[in-house]
Amino acid sequence: MNTLLLTADELRSQHGSGRRRACVGGARARHLIEGLGVEPGARVRVAVVDEALGWAEVVSCERDRVEVEFVLDDAPAKKLPLTLIAGLTRPKAARRLLVDAAAAGVERVVLVGTWRVPKSYWQSPSLQPAAIDADVARGVALAGDCILPRVDTVAAFKPFAEDVLPRLVAGSTALVAVPEATERCERAQPGPVVLCIGPDRGFTDYERDLLMAAGCRPVSLGHRTLRVHAAVHVAIGRLF
Repeated sequence: MNTLLLTADELRSQHGSGRRRACVGGARARHLIEGLGVEPGARVRVAVVDEALGWAEVVSCERDRVEVEFVLDDAPAKKLPLTLIAGLTRPKAARRLLVDAAAAGVERVVLVGTWRVPKSYWQSPSLQPAAIDADVARGVALAGDCILPRVDTVAAFKPFAEDVLPRLVAGSTALVAVPEATERCERAQPGPVVLCIGPDRGFTDYERDLLMAAGCRPVSLGHRTLRVHAAVHVAIGRLF
């Protein structure tokens, strides 16, 4: 936990000194006390979701409760102007992808179902809204940020590619990762980017054709076979 990311329900009334107050409970309080060794008077880096960052002073500590007073005076870093469209991978790996994408500053993530994605993946508790929110919050906190990326889940690929994707790519550099593409994925032109990466076994030829019909240009990340979350890191490193 590089930053204590506070949500609206953890905020308390304004303190008389002008500083704001918050109370954190449960596992996060135990991590602060047992993992980081905080005690009254300690300073910790804090942020409030969708607001800003600052420093807090620990006011009180209990096993399952830590209270802090803080002032926010640092603006968050700008998000990468990237919409990542990724074929759904195994739920545990999808969680890692969401954490890493949020930490990297990706603005929006769309997890899509494809022909090669088992339908059972969509039943995983990891893909429930509360679990997704927790994963992206973890990534944002690790990176010292406070703006959560938008995450969408889309089970049906064809309607998404035909009806939604053309609107998403309008005005953007739109790319689809294809191992055998002759054009390498290099630094994009200024402006927003839409990047499509297939699931662990890749998009089918039919799915690639739909993506290209929507306006995506095929590019290669290299000839090595990469897991989805690794491909995301490679692409971000090249694009930004």
